[in-house]
Parts: sequence; structure tokens; C-alpha cells
Amino acid sequence: MATGTEDVILAPRPKRRVSRTLMILGIVGGVGIVGCCGMGLIFNNVMNPSLVNQPEQVQEELAKVMELNVPEGFTPDSAQSMDNFLFLMRAIFYRQQDGRGWLRIFQFQPRAIGPDIGKKPTPFEAALEQVDSNYPQLEPLNAPEEQIVKRLIGNREVPIRILEGEAMTSRTRYVQITARFPGKVGDIDIKFQIEANLWNDEKTAALIDQIK
Repeated sequence: MATGTEDVILAPRPKRRVSRTLMILGIVGGVGIVGCCGMGLIFNNVMNPSLVNQPEQVQEELAKVMELNVPEGFTPDSAQSMDNFLFLMRAIFYRQQDGRGWLRIFQFQPRAIGPDIGKKPTPFEAALEQVDSNYPQLEPLNAPEEQIVKRLIGNREVPIRILEGEAMTSRTRYVQITARFPGKVGDIDIKFQIEANLWNDEKTAALIDQIK
């Protein structure tokens, strides 16, 4: 029988051990959270368009797309571009100095989003519609008749459409020239619109000759 002077030896408490599985899950979860946040920031950066409006910057963007002598009286307005793993897109705008006409050059090349074949609307058309919706200055025209000039560009026969008509939102009469053709990278779509009393057939021919 133990006396009061004897020391009582207590059994040590077992140490709590963190399950190896929980440790692994915790590490993976932490890395996942950091990775998701990081990927979110990266995705946000690559999907935000680059916008410029300085004349020399707009000219630089145009030079990346095609060689074009912009019609007299038109000045650089703005340009936006996106170049990422999904697609390459550039949209360049020039405006007539008195605001009586616009020129839009659009370039698009799908990448990871796949080819245009079988998709309605195609990625090209969807992107172009979004760009044009932000520039209502390019007015739809009520012009049932159009002149079509066909030109072989690369290995594709390209129709260049020329029409004259009244804007659907006003009584202003415009001349409009549109074309979609293969460029150095991806396809290019041009839309040119100017008040009819500022334009003539000679200027139309000069602009069309540059589409090649």
C-alpha cells in the first residue's frame, strides 16, 4: 500500500497527431485557393482589351493589320486589341474630322476557341457584332441596291460591297464600302461610311484598290 510520501507517477497524455491525409488535403486546398485566385487574376488580365487613343498608337495598331492610306480628312480615333490563348483581335477606328464619317478595320484570328466552321454566329461574327455595337456612329443604311466588285485576295474571291442610302436613324445619305478578306494574320473586315456629298467614285476606286 502506498504511503503519503510516495510520488504518484501520472501516465503521459498521448500526443494529438494530425492525420497525414488531412495535412495533404490542407496543403492541396491551400495551393488550390492560391492557384484559383492567381488564375483568376491572369484570366482577367488576358481578357481585358488594351485601349489606345493617341494618333501614333492607333497608327501602330493599323500597321499590324494591313497597309492602308486612310482617306483624306480622316483622323485616328481609337484602337483596341486582345491577344491571348483564345484569340487575337484588333479593332481600329478613324473618324472624319467633322464627325461625318467613320472607318473601322477589324482583325480576328481564333485560337483555342476552335475554327469558325459550323458555328452560328461564328466567333468572328460574334466578336465583330460586339465591337460594332459599341460604335453606333456606323449607322445601318436603308439601301436595297448595292454594287459588288469581286477581287481575288490570296486564294479567296472577295466581294467588296458598295452601297449608297439613307441612315435608318436619320435622313442623312451615306456611301458605305464593306469587305472581308484574308490578312497576314486572321481575317480582316473593313467598314467605311461617309456622307454622300463628301465622296465620289474616284475616291471609292482609290480605297478599293488598297484592299488586297
